Amino acid sequence: MANAPAIVAGSGPCLGYALVNYLAAPGYLDFVWTCRAMVRSAVHLAHAVLPGMMKRGFGAFVVSGALTSLQGGHDFAAFATAKAGLRALARSLAQEYGSKGLHLAHIVLDGILDTGASRTLYGMAPARMMQSQCVAAACLPMAQQPEAAWTHDLDLHPMGEAF
Repeated sequence: MANAPAIVAGSGPCLGYALVNYLAAPGYLDFVWTCRAMVRSAVHLAHAVLPGMMKRGFGAFVVSGALTSLQGGHDFAAFATAKAGLRALARSLAQEYGSKGLHLAHIVLDGILDTGASRTLYGMAPARMMQSQCVAAACLPMAQQPEAAWTHDLDLHPMGEAF
């Protein structure tokens, strides 16, 4: 992984979107855990791969986020706060490493990724969910962009998703 030319940092572990009573224990601890887990996983991944990318003088590090990172959401306080932290991390890393030849970006995944677990949890039809190969098809060209025109923020939405 340290020699990867491009890497996508996922969200890391998440307790779920809705932490309605997040100001009262145990909701408060869940809130703190969610924020820590999501941001910390991206920081650990950056720590593992960015030095190798810097040594080579090129690479792409893409952080996946969510629309809540920009606008919050009812009952989504922990998730939104963690995703805003990921977006801020991506922006900060871009400012720090962009001039050194590394492309740091943030991609909004405004929908549910189609996995066995998400099908069970949400009961959604796969056609309404984001397909991982479609997300990869959007990330790969972004990771291969020339230095003269890098994308930082990209939003992906499945058909029918309100935004």
